[in-house]
Amino acid sequence: MSEADIQFFKPMVRNALPHIVQLAYMRDADGHVAGYIAAVEGKVEMLFIHPDARGLGVGKRLLAYAISVFNATMLDVNEQTDKSS
Repeated sequence: MSEADIQFFKPMVRNALPHIVQLAYMRDADGHVAGYIAAVEGKVEMLFIHPDARGLGVGKRLLAYAISVFNATMLDVNEQTDKSS
């Protein structure tokens, strides 16, 4: 995601967070948030990975956690997501 994308989604995330039932995050070795995942009723609604943590398996581990702990069986995908950004 570009900085413009982040700014676009920021208010939506802020508004959605109070309604999120399940939330998990991962930190990097320095204690900074590397990514987070949020689910409601078995559906992953949000998965955000910090640009510095992309390609390190953070998303894969968060999804595995959501499947095993949140019993997630569905994933909401943003059509605008671009792996290169």
